[in-house]
Amino acid sequence: MKIIFRFCVAAILCVGALSCTKSSSSDVVTPPSNTEPFIFSNINRTISQPSQMVLGTESSVLHVGNRVTIFVPYTMTNEAFVSTTITVADKLSDAPIRTYELISSEDDLAAEIVLPDNMRSQSHYLFATFVLDGSYANKSVTLKSRLQGQTTSSSDELIGAFSVAP
Repeated sequence: MKIIFRFCVAAILCVGALSCTKSSSSDVVTPPSNTEPFIFSNINRTISQPSQMVLGTESSVLHVGNRVTIFVPYTMTNEAFVSTTITVADKLSDAPIRTYELISSEDDLAAEIVLPDNMRSQSHYLFATFVLDGSYANKSVTLKSRLQGQTTSSSDELIGAFSVAP
C-alpha cells in the first residue's frame, strides 16, 4: 500500500512539474493564426483642434472657418482596411453634410496634428481634418465612422457631437 501511495505522489509531482511553464515579460504575444478577423473602433470624444474640447456636450460649439480634427482609435486583428470614412450629418434630419476619408496615423500628415492628451498612448488611430464651411452653419452635427475591412467592419456614432455657429 505504501509503495502505491508513494508512486501516486511521485506521479502527481512529475505531472505538476511538467505542466508548469516559465513566463517572461519579454515573451511576445501574437494571436494564433486561426483567430477570426476583428475590427473595433470608436470616435474619440476629445479634440484638440481648434481647441481642447469634449465632444457631445452643450459647450461643444465651433464656428464656421474652424479647422477640426476628429480621431478614431482602433484595434484590428487579421484584417486589412478596404475603406475608412467619417460622415458628418445634420443631427435633426440625419442628412449627410460631408463624408471624409480617414487618414492613418502612419501617414506623413499625422506629424502635423496635435493629439489630445487621451490619445497620446494610442498606437493605432485614424483621423480626418476638415474646415467648417458655410454648409455647417447653424447646425448641430452627428459624427458617423465606418471602418470596413475585407471581412468585418466597425462603426460608431456620436449624436450631437458639436454645434456650428456662424
